[in-house]
Amino acid sequence: MPFKSKILFASICALFLYNDISSQSINLGFEFGVGQSKTRINTGGLDRIFKYDNDYPVRIQLNSLIEFIPKSSFLSVYSGLGYSQKGTEFIDLHYLSSPLAVKLYIGKQSVKPYFGGGAFISFLLYREDEYPEGHIDSYNTIDLGAFFNIGLTYEANTKLRFFLDYKNFVSCSEVYSIAEDVRYVNQAHFLYIGIMINMYRHN
Repeated sequence: MPFKSKILFASICALFLYNDISSQSINLGFEFGVGQSKTRINTGGLDRIFKYDNDYPVRIQLNSLIEFIPKSSFLSVYSGLGYSQKGTEFIDLHYLSSPLAVKLYIGKQSVKPYFGGGAFISFLLYREDEYPEGHIDSYNTIDLGAFFNIGLTYEANTKLRFFLDYKNFVSCSEVYSIAEDVRYVNQAHFLYIGIMINMYRHN
């Protein structure tokens, strides 16, 4: 795991634990996402981060979420667990994934935008590819990376909230290699619809 990735993940973990202690609201929810995924050669940069050709296959994600909102704050910290499809035209990668991230809500109205981001870790459940045996040197069982997101939330009442969310994911670790010096990383973006239910609110 790259050193920068470890620092990012550890920092968000620390923020998650701090806000858990002083949280005023705990929400549980679910989100379903549809998007596109690709793999690209790991160049160490974020080149073509928004570039997805039309022939990239449609992928899905289904996540459970837990969100902590600290006292008197527009900042929330959330995590969860879910199923994620990634890969490219000829490779299907199926993951068990967990994010650790923050959102910053703008305004106090019932409909408000937000933005944020964080880290994710994914564990490879199984994979399918159309390449000859031995073409791909190895698959990595762990995919670690970062993402940013923007969205819009609607608070129907004090217990129920709906949201529309866009996320863009970039891996920091290689997911497979064709040769020792040709290594690939995942890149994906998804559009989600979701629901959050308030389970606890501190007065």
